[in-house]
Amino acid sequence: MVLESETINAYMFHLVQNFNKQSTEQAFYIDTFEMTGIWGSKKSEFKIDPMMYKYIIGIINEHNHWTVTVMLPSKKRALFLNPMGESARKIKRCQGVTRWCAVLLCCTGLWSWLHPETLSQASAVNLRRFIGCAVREFTFLARKPGCGGLHITTDACWGRCETWEKPVLDPPYIESYQRVCTYNETRLVTVRLPNCSANVDPMYTYPVALRCDCGVCLTSTTECITSV
Repeated sequence: MVLESETINAYMFHLVQNFNKQSTEQAFYIDTFEMTGIWGSKKSEFKIDPMMYKYIIGIINEHNHWTVTVMLPSKKRALFLNPMGESARKIKRCQGVTRWCAVLLCCTGLWSWLHPETLSQASAVNLRRFIGCAVREFTFLARKPGCGGLHITTDACWGRCETWEKPVLDPPYIESYQRVCTYNETRLVTVRLPNCSANVDPMYTYPVALRCDCGVCLTSTTECITSV
């Protein structure tokens, strides 16, 4: 992802430079490497006076998924942009990340910024239009016999991948290209379920998606129509 990051940085630096030449209101761009580190709780080494800028922009690469944060220090506001929709957890994370601006910024998603009354509708539209495979947050109920249930919020793979079939003259008389949105890289997390019987192991292990791609459906991780 180094080439993609350098390309994005070059383009954004160009846009910000042109904006600053044409406007009395100045903007500052934090490169993707620095902003991704800040998002991941890495201590930032660079120093700026946030109040000197109308806009501070940072692009984040999290598990090969790109998001944008636009900070407005003078208004104590920040805008978090995610092409798959902004989850409550990411918005909260955004607010924590923007604390380095010396003032606590109120971080919101695009639609709650522009149209608060249509936030839930807008997120659904963004997801319906999304093409590809990316990490997405969701919540499920973890349970096992002999234990109580526990609601867990984690990251999983979600998206739409290219799939097609066409008839051919030779057996098996059909040519197909079938890919599904599936895990490329994961880590395992173990939690303790509540109210378990004395003879039941209370530990529950589940995967967390770190990277997702369009690939062949593997029965080891996915329910497939045919085995691979």
